[in-house]
Amino acid sequence: DFYHQVTRLLIRTRLPAEYADTEARQDLIHAFFVQKILQNARTTQAGDLENAHVLHGYLKRFAQDEIREQAGLVEIDEYVADEEDVFTDVVEACAVALSHDDLHLLAEAGIDVATANAEADRFLATLGEGERRMLRHHTCAEDEARLPMDAIAKRWQIASYHYKAKKLGITGQKGGFFQGYENTLLGGWLTKLRAEISPEWHRELVALLNLLCLRVQKTMGET
Repeated sequence: DFYHQVTRLLIRTRLPAEYADTEARQDLIHAFFVQKILQNARTTQAGDLENAHVLHGYLKRFAQDEIREQAGLVEIDEYVADEEDVFTDVVEACAVALSHDDLHLLAEAGIDVATANAEADRFLATLGEGERRMLRHHTCAEDEARLPMDAIAKRWQIASYHYKAKKLGITGQKGGFFQGYENTLLGGWLTKLRAEISPEWHRELVALLNLLCLRVQKTMGET
């Protein structure tokens, strides 16, 4: 089928040394196919490829983007600067306990904390072990205990962790935090609570992600 035709072609691409491992290479190719071919096919205005072998060049650029992202060197011009700051604020805030101000904000927004806690538990139950590990040991971890994503993937044998992290919504979004975030798993959970994915809701979103992280920490403990 089309997927196997493309992956057989791309497995021969000369990639950076970081993808010398067969499993890492296969994970990268799968993520590239899903994000750059399958998803884009629904919206792209581009015409047919003149030569299928140009995909080698696209995959190489995708690999370099992934390496920069892992190293925390994602180029600023891919993001709206102030929105990137918002994303950082949200992620870094996730290990903080809910404050009185958080509770007041959520009440003013019409979000019941007991309902949000119950929805958080239901949401976590729908996730795979890998996604829960990434939340517990990266996004929701205290600074001194936070593990790099690749270390989490290696320790708990999480395949295609780049793709899973993006689908979950815990890595940077092209176009900024708010653009398209409702299409991630975390974004879907937020909108189910009738939260708005917008700059005006920045503080409320932080409060809800704080709440979710507290549920993650409680249900998973230190394991």
